[in-house]
Amino acid sequence: MVLPKSTDVTLNANDFLSEQDYDRKKAGIISRVVNASIDVHYAKGINCAQDISDPKSDEERKGFRITKAKPKLKGIDGNTAMNHELAHVLFNSFDPRALQTIKDWAFQWGATSTPAYGKAFQVYHTAMNVIEDQRIESLWGRIYLGNFRDFIRVRKKLGKELTFIDHPSAVLLAERFFRPDLVTPSKYAHVAPFIHDVEGKDLKATMIVMKRIKPYLDEQIEINNVQQVEYKTQHDKYREVAGKLSDSTDQFESARLVKKRNHEYEKLKEMSVSQHKLDEPVDTERRQPPVPNNTGEESIYTDDELGTNNYEESLKSSEEQATQELQEIKQSMEGSDMVKVPSYVREKSIDKRAPHTPVIDKHVVANFKGLLRTFKEKTHEDASDEGYDLDIGEYINMKANGYGDCFIEDKDTNGLSIVLSIDGSGSMASHNGMVANMVATMEEATKNEKEIEIRTIVWSSDHRGNVALQRFNKGDIKYLPSQRGGYTPTHFGIEAGSKELAKMNGRRKLLVVITDGYPNYHNNGVKVRTDATASATIKSYKKALRTTPNIAVVGVGFGNNSMMSNMFGNKYISCRSMNEVGRFMTTTLRKEIVRVMKR
Repeated sequence: MVLPKSTDVTLNANDFLSEQDYDRKKAGIISRVVNASIDVHYAKGINCAQDISDPKSDEERKGFRITKAKPKLKGIDGNTAMNHELAHVLFNSFDPRALQTIKDWAFQWGATSTPAYGKAFQVYHTAMNVIEDQRIESLWGRIYLGNFRDFIRVRKKLGKELTFIDHPSAVLLAERFFRPDLVTPSKYAHVAPFIHDVEGKDLKATMIVMKRIKPYLDEQIEINNVQQVEYKTQHDKYREVAGKLSDSTDQFESARLVKKRNHEYEKLKEMSVSQHKLDEPVDTERRQPPVPNNTGEESIYTDDELGTNNYEESLKSSEEQATQELQEIKQSMEGSDMVKVPSYVREKSIDKRAPHTPVIDKHVVANFKGLLRTFKEKTHEDASDEGYDLDIGEYINMKANGYGDCFIEDKDTNGLSIVLSIDGSGSMASHNGMVANMVATMEEATKNEKEIEIRTIVWSSDHRGNVALQRFNKGDIKYLPSQRGGYTPTHFGIEAGSKELAKMNGRRKLLVVITDGYPNYHNNGVKVRTDATASATIKSYKKALRTTPNIAVVGVGFGNNSMMSNMFGNKYISCRSMNEVGRFMTTTLRKEIVRVMKR
């Protein structure tokens, strides 16, 4: 693997991806995992995923199409919509056996060409879609924790649009969208908890739950069939009266028939409205369900597979299968080039149980104090109401106006702000004593210099890519050696240091990044390729240079690392020992401070 140099990485418009670019990049990652093409399209009023594979072709081409709403649907942001539909692809919502199973169930109500079959299939498929949505979001959340929080936020937002419908699928959706007030009044309230049984499991769990709630869905199908008969009877009555009216020639009889026709029509309209409510019980997401592609030759799930005899055991088996599949997915993502923004940044407290006594380099302190005396902030003269001398011009103005300041005093100009951004990864444990000595020495050298402000932050990341950030106040550095961290998200450390500097008051700013090695980042349990972390770090470094042109990257505990030099050029300094740290502070860092203060 050829690792990038700083000169190899440039910032351009592509580093600030458009939403469409990001969609296709994310689809590309999932495409590699499922070994199939994923086309991304945009259309008005719809978010959906479709299996567009062609199993009958000679090459048996496998592919999917994601259609994303443009403009975005109310309550559903674009990123969440994309993640949801990709989750259907990643977690196999398109298993033809599932579709064939509910087709088989629907066939028991009538031939495929009959309205009874169509209605039964609609009821089963709607319920399956709601349950499947819950399943795939739970699994996606185990890979992308931050995205799961987005799912929750969108569900709650969509839930506000729900109204009460006494239907099993509507109850499931109300439970999914955090509307217990719509669950409790329903006679199907006991169905609601079943939607949680599919979380963290494979597709078979959806069908196991479907089998469990099928009697209640069948009840709704039966109600619908009765209503269909009643509707047809009422429609026939209406047509009969309308026919008599068209044949009538008697004025009084016609008036009676008009009144009767209108009455029958109102009854027909009322029945139609009631029927419509049952036909569209969960249309809140305004998207097409993920319809699996099939050849018509698939088998169905057996009653034994669907846990007819042992519901809990069947679900446990489904969970074990999903856990294995998740591991395979993470492994297939090994080498992902997506260095994501951390799902969250956690402000981590400092463990103060085992303080270290820093060794302060008195030679360095003396050197710094001499430097700072030389470069004491210059003063300029401002008029004041008290001071050491009188400004004649201002005195005249004061006399003329009756108010004003006429004395001259010294006022300090803005000073120097320094941020020490320290790698808090586990590998730093053997170097943190030396780093603590370095920071304590800097704090001692500048403790009486009100024009100089120093802040220290420590950062690391976990296996999911989430970042822990610690803030060390003056004197806290003695606890650094006792801290425990994870990986090395250097791209974040640079960004965090630059942001911290932006909040400080000094007109002149200096960022010092301290680390013991090459960036090491994991994304959702999978190690990100080294060249990808390098590129992300270089980009963060170049972005930081735009607002903080004074940056020093200090490598502690190892020699002159060529990879680090390639990334940071002459801004990289190697410090293998405390002696080298001292030389760095009295030479390189000293020069950097001089250069910054001269600006």
